[in-house]
Amino acid sequence: MAAERSPVPMADSTYSISAPSLNLISDDLSTTYGTPIRDPLPLNNKPDPLDELIYILLTVMTEFGVDGVYETLRREFPTWADVANTPGEGIARILQPIGLSTQRARRMKALLAEIINREGAADLRRLHRLSDAEAEAYLCTLPGVGKKVARCVMLYSLGRDVFPVDAHVLRVLKRLGLAEPELTLQKAQDTLQNRVPDVLRFTLHVNLVVHGRTICRARKPNCEACVLAPSCPSAISAAP
Repeated sequence: MAAERSPVPMADSTYSISAPSLNLISDDLSTTYGTPIRDPLPLNNKPDPLDELIYILLTVMTEFGVDGVYETLRREFPTWADVANTPGEGIARILQPIGLSTQRARRMKALLAEIINREGAADLRRLHRLSDAEAEAYLCTLPGVGKKVARCVMLYSLGRDVFPVDAHVLRVLKRLGLAEPELTLQKAQDTLQNRVPDVLRFTLHVNLVVHGRTICRARKPNCEACVLAPSCPSAISAAP
């Protein structure tokens, strides 16, 4: 259990996060979950940027069953070009376990068609040669890709020091008092990335996702088992 300390300090209305506060949070999470490494990548993320892009898009609006669906896609279709050339209903059948299968299949085909049109093949390895700004801009012009998805590809597959904010990351930081309660996922991408030092971004992102999935859940957070509880305003206010 982390040593008892005061709630994380914040500026009056700017929600400026101090480096010491983030270092303490990152250290506590790493003590609990370990320091993530890039080989192999954590959380079933993929080293190839197109593999990762498809995988992350499958996780949008769901978490359960994605790994099995992804594995079935890769088993039934040797290449992403094969997916692009397959009728939508054939893809939707595989995507059924994660819901919205028809919509997801249509979007996947549109995404792959655009990549093939741009690159001449279903391949995004060219992103490795682009700067952070260029890679993000390229990804965000693809159908259905926003900053969170783009930065997941950049963080995991390209090894860039970016900070994607998913629902878990945002929820934990809000409960810690490090993000405004009204901050949306869309606005959080730049707002929170700008507050997290480059050196902490990979480790902090991964461990916040793990923490949000296992302890700081949306419903019934397990504050009693939380390593961050001694300095978490939400946990302190909920304590009997």
